[in-house]
Amino acid sequence: MKKIQNPKTIAILNQKGGCAKTTTAINLSAGLAKEGNDVLLIDMDPQGHAGMGLGLEVHELNDTTYDLLLDKETTIEDIAVDSYVDNLQVIPSNIKLAGGVNELTSRIGSEMTLRKKLNNHLESEISSFDVCLIDCPPSLGNLTVIAINASDYLIIPTQMSHYSLEGIADLLDTVDMVRENLDREDLEVLGVLPTHYDKRNKTVNRRVMDELEDYFEDKVFETKISKNLTIDKAQSESKTIFDYDSSSTGAKSYRELTKEVIERLGGEE
Repeated sequence: MKKIQNPKTIAILNQKGGCAKTTTAINLSAGLAKEGNDVLLIDMDPQGHAGMGLGLEVHELNDTTYDLLLDKETTIEDIAVDSYVDNLQVIPSNIKLAGGVNELTSRIGSEMTLRKKLNNHLESEISSFDVCLIDCPPSLGNLTVIAINASDYLIIPTQMSHYSLEGIADLLDTVDMVRENLDREDLEVLGVLPTHYDKRNKTVNRRVMDELEDYFEDKVFETKISKNLTIDKAQSESKTIFDYDSSSTGAKSYRELTKEVIERLGGEE
């Protein structure tokens, strides 16, 4: 098992839907937890799929990301709940968060809220997590800016299509805005993750991979997440791919991604 040294926060983001962003948040969180890391997964998407994918009845919960962002007194430890995966806690979201977006936008300094609460938690005696992952909504609005500012690193899942590449430029503009306006020059892209990789479509795959590697160079993960029906079935059962079918291609891919992420973060045995 490999442990991550010094707590890290990673936002998983892409404003385009259908790029396996939440799938990656769920399965990477589980993969890191299975390596013995204490993991916190924060769901910043009002759809609440990250919590749902880990077996939580998110629509029945009263304490969610909404409260963390909008109630000054609510802390990380107040609302983090255990998932069914050992070592993995979740701060769930639900539709209530959608109603809080306008209020957050009107609040001065709202972009600092999550960062401050994570820092306060890490400085407390009860802090335990080795890595925090944030599942961002499929947009470049205020919730995503809050998540980016709270993070040390970014993972960008992207589909193997030319259209998906066009949106990355807008995403990187938002990241640069956070770096410049919120004094976050230390913010790094940990990696770009190719998803929906179709081995049968070699021409498109190679063209998209060439473009990714030309721009991001060694930031592109070696791991590729293939189109995989088993992953979809696992989500429909509210299970991680490891628990649904540990021998599947999807499970193998997310194990490889977990290994790459730990190596890039300087994990140790």
